[in-house]
Amino acid sequence: MLVGFKRYSLLVGLTILVALSLGFGQASAQEIPKIEILSLTLDKQSYQAGEEVSIHAVVRNASPRETLEIKISVNADWIEGQSVESNQIIMRAGDTRVINIIIPSKEDSTGPKVLSVGAFGTFVDEPNRDRIHEVHLALVVFQDQPQSLVFPIMLIAIIGVIAAVVIIGARGWSTA
Repeated sequence: MLVGFKRYSLLVGLTILVALSLGFGQASAQEIPKIEILSLTLDKQSYQAGEEVSIHAVVRNASPRETLEIKISVNADWIEGQSVESNQIIMRAGDTRVINIIIPSKEDSTGPKVLSVGAFGTFVDEPNRDRIHEVHLALVVFQDQPQSLVFPIMLIAIIGVIAAVVIIGARGWSTA
């Protein structure tokens, strides 16, 4: 009977220990500072090559209590200079803000292009602490350039001239 009691108390003690460790683990996981990009919108459906693209990012400081300096960084291979950053905005815990950023495009941009939009946060009270971030991808569509009819017409004309030379040359050989 004493052996059963020892096993029972050992089992209860282990259960309490596991429950406490899981409870503390969840509490600390919930307190991890976080930034969320809630939405990304563009000012237009499609763009012409060389136009500026305006991005509106809704960003939330999802940290439980930390005030963060947040900035947006946009990266893509079609952006002049490869990267554009917004000004830093100080956001308290739980704040939500719209951050607007305008990015230029190259004159030869055509078709759908992917860009990476990242929100980066630095702790106001502890600037040496690691930065936190979240990254989203967005698709920007550039219209294809209208094609000129000069090249196809010239190609057809050249093929016609070559065909005429071949036909005339073949008739000339057959009569000789």
